[in-house]
Amino acid sequence: MLLALPLATAAQTGSVGIGTTTPDAKAVLDVSSTDKGLLIPRLTPAARRTISAPPQGMLVFQSGNAATATDSVGIWYATGQGRRWLYLPDAQNGATVQAANGLTKTGNTVALGGALTAPTTALEIGSNELRLTSSGAASITLDQQQNAFTGSATLNAPQWQSFTVGRSGLLTRVDVYLAVSNVGNLVLTLHSGEGTGAPALATVPFSTTTLNFVMMTVVLPTPLPVVAGQQYTLGLSQSSGLHNWRRSVSNPYGGGRASTASTHDMGFATYVNTPQGLTLSSGQVRLTGLSGPALLNVGADGTVGTQPVSSVADNLGNHTATQNLNLGANLLVGNGGTSGLGLTASGQVRIGSVLSLASDDRLGIDGGNLRVGGRLWGSAADDRTLRFGDGNFVTIGESGADDQMVLRAGRFDFRVGDVNIASNLDVNGSLGVGTVTLFNTYTMSGNAWQGFAISCPNGTRLIGGGGGHRDNNSAQQDITVNYSGPRPGSENSVWQLNVENDSGSSRAIRIYCICARVR
Repeated sequence: MLLALPLATAAQTGSVGIGTTTPDAKAVLDVSSTDKGLLIPRLTPAARRTISAPPQGMLVFQSGNAATATDSVGIWYATGQGRRWLYLPDAQNGATVQAANGLTKTGNTVALGGALTAPTTALEIGSNELRLTSSGAASITLDQQQNAFTGSATLNAPQWQSFTVGRSGLLTRVDVYLAVSNVGNLVLTLHSGEGTGAPALATVPFSTTTLNFVMMTVVLPTPLPVVAGQQYTLGLSQSSGLHNWRRSVSNPYGGGRASTASTHDMGFATYVNTPQGLTLSSGQVRLTGLSGPALLNVGADGTVGTQPVSSVADNLGNHTATQNLNLGANLLVGNGGTSGLGLTASGQVRIGSVLSLASDDRLGIDGGNLRVGGRLWGSAADDRTLRFGDGNFVTIGESGADDQMVLRAGRFDFRVGDVNIASNLDVNGSLGVGTVTLFNTYTMSGNAWQGFAISCPNGTRLIGGGGGHRDNNSAQQDITVNYSGPRPGSENSVWQLNVENDSGSSRAIRIYCICARVR
């Protein structure tokens, strides 16, 4: 039939050519045209599916609308395995491969070789292993240094130098500059904060020979993690030998100070190792498939895993601390506040905001009340007692003229000495309530009657008084006291004395009052 078609040619090779007289010898059918195409059978999706078990290599063109990916319009071909139909994608669906979002394309190879530039929702690895490695070597860098010198400090007593870390990482090496060093042994310690009051984070003993003006290098057996911007302290002491630590007295290093003075700096250098690793500069890392809140843990081999929060202790919760909690110069505050509990290096306790304490103070409260809960003193188990002193004396209040101490209760029992309470005020010994005695002296004419008065100072109350002839001699018989007591109308502040002189001569009269700071 093909031979009867126009321009159909059968070559001796068995190949049939349409539109060509020289069909390709390797083709059964060679169709050639410069203005026409080849039409293969065009079937709807339903018609294509009616062909059950299509032979391998069968081609059809599926017509209709591409409603779903499984019914795409285009060429479909049958495979031998399972006699399935497969869709041959068109050029817009992948004939041209582009590399983007951190992928690179070299020839036919596409690889991840740069930073991701678009959101990636998920990375499915199934039961396989996702491993992130770095081929770069760790960088050990000089971090802090002080190498200006005007003298030295002996290590007969331990000395220290504080410093501020410039880059986060692992502190692996410390250099100390010695002026004189005999054969002996020294100990280098590292502490958080300024000074050596905090527990040592690292302790490294090392030996020296007879050296002058030399930089001693001390390598930490276990690198110490340090954080940029935080302050640490180098401590140096000698256990044997004679050693001097070089220093400057002109304050050349701004990130810390020496133990000898705030303007002194010891000679030192620190080296920080910054390991290469996985860095997340922004955004989030999300782990899915967790049953609840979890913590990441890293094993000694670098394996990262998770465990539920409920299975581990929190940072200040249900566990026993293995070292002191060092607050430095900070406060322990609650719920984002700015006032709280502070501790000094000498064990002083501060409550409130920043509060300066004297060297012999142990507790300072900045404003507010100090309350000791419970009931009055008694035998009940929940009674509370506020105790002061150690058997010597207790001072409460201040010495200013405008200061006062107010005690409010239904009853006050004051005990001075070892006595039993028999009344509201039972005193065995002396009790001072701020009393003062004032007196005035006057000259009174003979054969006369006269009244005198004396007043208590402001802030005090009249508690007693008296008066009469000034001298204890025979002239006192000439004086008759008509009245001696509080002045009516001014009973709390004025003492009144009315006397009569029966002699013809003048006499000296004295009046006094006793006042106290009582209400």
